[in-house]
This record gives sequence, structure tokens and C-alpha cells, in this order.
Amino acid sequence: MKKVLITVTATIFIFLLSGITNYGFSEGWIERKVVDKTFDISSNARLVVDHEFGEVRCSNWNKNEIHVVATVRVNTDNDSKAQKIIDKVIVNVKGSNSKVETECSLNSKGGKDKDFKISIDLDIMMPKSVSVEMENNFGVIYIEAVEGSAVVSCEYGTLEIGSLLNKENAIDVEFGSAKIRNVNACEVEASYSKLSIGDANNMSIESDYSDVEINSVNELSIEVDGGQLSIDEVDYIELEANMSDIKIGVLSEAISAEVEYGSLEIGLIDKGFKSVEMDNSYGSVNLNFSKDVSYNLQAQSVYGSVNYPENNAEIKVHKHDNGNLVISAIVGSDSNPKSKVIIETEYGAFNLKTK
Repeated sequence: MKKVLITVTATIFIFLLSGITNYGFSEGWIERKVVDKTFDISSNARLVVDHEFGEVRCSNWNKNEIHVVATVRVNTDNDSKAQKIIDKVIVNVKGSNSKVETECSLNSKGGKDKDFKISIDLDIMMPKSVSVEMENNFGVIYIEAVEGSAVVSCEYGTLEIGSLLNKENAIDVEFGSAKIRNVNACEVEASYSKLSIGDANNMSIESDYSDVEINSVNELSIEVDGGQLSIDEVDYIELEANMSDIKIGVLSEAISAEVEYGSLEIGLIDKGFKSVEMDNSYGSVNLNFSKDVSYNLQAQSVYGSVNYPENNAEIKVHKHDNGNLVISAIVGSDSNPKSKVIIETEYGAFNLKTK
């Protein structure tokens, strides 16, 4: 119950927070451009950003330069306060050929008046060859494409990335949302958030009470604690899930999974798959195999159930005694299949079907 309350509270807070940064900047807003700097850089330079309360927009160009523009926007019922508020904003931008650093924050010292809205916005032009280290709280991050490594942290905000092309990337999102359209390789930690991945080569994800959606991924290692996971297509997947609902559209090669107190459904397991290895406790697993598939089945159950196509199987062992079930069989027409299914369940259910 405590974790449920935390989730609800976080959702409400994110909803209220949207009023801090998502402005249309209509009448009543006063804005000041406080920084406009350009730095000549090497192609493998680093961009370091520490930012809060606003938007960071990183776009690509073909120049070996990083251009930083910082704009402060304030909305208050007393226009005379606007400049005083802007004066409290800290924006430090410095750089060299190898690194450009930007720090933006609101200095809370010197007053208790909170009767205003503020957005500290960064517009950055950069070559995609750079590496990026970025931290943003209470705001929005947009990054077009990065060929260097990327380490990005987003709390109570929104993150959107076009492409991460390096083999070493790390993303951390808490109480917010993240969307990445194209990923070569990346480690992701998501807590009480929504994560959306387009196409990925290699992903490692730790998800706590978050909803994760993936279009396609070649290799995926994922731990899911609460929340939901939806994958359209995956080749190889290692999965640990607790109190979660998992849906996979198509599995091409192999899955190794531990599932507790939740559900797992695979819409289609391709004919040429290598292995399905699963341990299921207090949950339900539904596996749908491609037509004409053949595989070696080894199953054990303790006070659970295993349903499989017995009318299309060569059953070698089928023992059921005092709640213990042991099955050894070849499913399908191939008498010596290379594919294997090894499953164990305790107080759970496996349903194996052929489409």
C-alpha cells in the first residue's frame, strides 16, 4: 500500500509540475537573454550541463563549435519584481577546446516570495560528434543526436533524444518520462516514470514502478519491479520481473526469465528460436509458438499447472504426484529438434500453444 501511495503522489506531483515549465509564453511574460556564447571545439569535445527549471534544447550542426544561448522568462503579477527575480538566476557558461560547461539554477537565497513562474531555457547548437553529460531537474531536455557517449539524468521532467550512436550511454529518469527514438547501446534506470524506446541494438534497463515500451531491440537485459513492460519485437532477452505485466509481440531467438507475482505473454515465438528458459512463481505465463515449430520440452511444477499440445507431442515422461508435475516431451513433428523449452513453476501456470 505504501508503494501504491508513493506512485499516486508522484503522478499528481508531475501533473502539478507541468505548470512550472510548459508555458506558452503568452502575454505577461518578461524575458531576458542572459548568455550568448560560442566556443571553438575539437570533434570529440564534452558538453557538460547542470540545469533546473526550464528547457534544454540541443540541436546539431556541422560546425566544430558549441553555441549556447540562455534565456530567462518570468511571469509575475508585479512586473517590477521580474528583474529582481532574473538577477537571482545563476547562469555560468565557460569553455575550452575540449569541454564546454553550463550551469543554470535559481538562487533561492534572499527572499521568500514565490508568487511567480520562471523558465530558464538553454538553446545549444553542437556537432553530433561530442560527448554529453547532462543533469536536469524540473524541466525538459531535448537532444537531437550524439555520436560520443551520453550520460543524462532527468528528475521531475521530460527527456527526448533522437539518436544515441555510441556504445557507452547511460540514462537515469525519475518521476518523469523519457523517449529515445534510436539507440545503439544504453544502460537505463527508470523510477516511477514512463520510458519509450524506438529501435535499439543493445539495452540494459532497471525499471521500478515504471511503464516501459520498446518497439524493437536485438539484445535486452531488463529488471522490472512493478509497472508494465511492452515489447513489439526482440531477439534475445534476459528478464527479471516482480509484480509486473509483461507483453512481448515477437521473440526471434531466446528468452531467459524469472517471473514472480505477475504475468508474461509472448504473442509469437518464431520457428527458428533457440531456447525458452523460465522460472515462474505465483504468476501466469502464456507462450504462443509459430506454426510447425518443434522443440524439446522439460517442465517441472510444484502446485502449479503446465498446459502444452499433448496431441502433437512425443511424451517421454509425464508424472503427477502430490502436487509435483514432471514432463519430458518432444513437441512437433521433428524427432530431433534443436530448440528447447525449459520451464519451472511454483504456484503458477504455464500455457504453451501453437498458432
